[in-house]
Amino acid sequence: MPRTPDPARRQLWQERFARFDPSGLTVAQFCRQEGVSPPSFYQWKKKLAASESTPNHAFIPLAFSGNDVAQAKLNLPGGATIDFDGQLDDVSLRKIIGAVITVTKHEEVS
Repeated sequence: MPRTPDPARRQLWQERFARFDPSGLTVAQFCRQEGVSPPSFYQWKKKLAASESTPNHAFIPLAFSGNDVAQAKLNLPGGATIDFDGQLDDVSLRKIIGAVITVTKHEEVS
C-alpha cells in the first residue's frame, strides 16, 4: 500500500534543499550534517522536482450567484485574463481556458 503524503515532511525537505544550495557542501557532507542519507536526498529531490513539473489541469466548476456573472474575470497562469459578461456553459468555458493555457505555455517557451 502506498504511503500517504506527509505535508510536514515535504516542507522539511523543501527547506532542506533551500539550505543545500548556498551551503557550498557536497551532497555527502550536507547529508551527514543533516542526519539523512544521500539516497534519501536524491529520492526527495526527484520527488519534489516531479511534483513541481506536473501541472494540475483539473477543472473546477465555477458557481455564480445573482448578477456576479456580469463581472466574471478569470486570471490564468502566465498572466492571461479572461473577462466575460454572459453565462458560459462548462464545455465552452473549458475550451476557452484550455486554449488560453496552451497559448500561454507556447509564449513562455519562446
